[in-house]
Amino acid sequence: MSALAIYGLPNPDWAIGSTDAKKASCKDLAGQPIGVDTPGGARSLALKSMLAACGMKSEQVQEVALGSQTAGAMAAGQITFGVLHLDDAPEIESHGKSVTIVTTLAKSVPESHYILAVARRDRLKEKRDGFVRMLAGLIAAGRFMSDPKNADAVAEIGTVTGHTKEISKGALKRFLAIGFWAVNDDGLDRAKLDAVTKQQVEIGNVKPGKTAPDYDRLVDRSVWRDADALVKN
Repeated sequence: MSALAIYGLPNPDWAIGSTDAKKASCKDLAGQPIGVDTPGGARSLALKSMLAACGMKSEQVQEVALGSQTAGAMAAGQITFGVLHLDDAPEIESHGKSVTIVTTLAKSVPESHYILAVARRDRLKEKRDGFVRMLAGLIAAGRFMSDPKNADAVAEIGTVTGHTKEISKGALKRFLAIGFWAVNDDGLDRAKLDAVTKQQVEIGNVKPGKTAPDYDRLVDRSVWRDADALVKN
């Protein structure tokens, strides 16, 4: 069953972090254990791309499968290096550890794109109005979070994740700094998506014999346009 991308987060927040400021360069990663979710998972794939920009391959490091506990393991001193989200850094720092960023996916691969919201073609046709309204909610939420005067309210809402207000506020600042949420467009930049597709083929994340979809087959930009109009009304 084929799917269509209707919204995107264009700027990835993946980073390789280190809790040892003296070991915070690409060369320091060689042979070291690095926390990921699971081999072949999202953090693992991000690691592969970041290592490529360092002139390294994943076989030159030790991937340690930690599920969602990479930040916790780093905070506890069990591991020095890990693939992190931006909100992992303030969480680790709240435990008295400093975090130094070795590299980020955005820096390593400037044309990278983070994630897509997709819908099955048949469901989109059947329930298009519902998808438009869902995107309208995401657009409104993104714009609310982007307004500095709402920072405390957003941080308070963020506590439902289990983070403290301070961690949530620190994470919000980091996310806004990279333009994590697409608030003025649909986040479906053609150049970025074409570049990511090409790179995923090159590093082997598109299996042999499979054909990656081209942009026009992958994307439907009309849903966001209708959602944006709904928000403005």
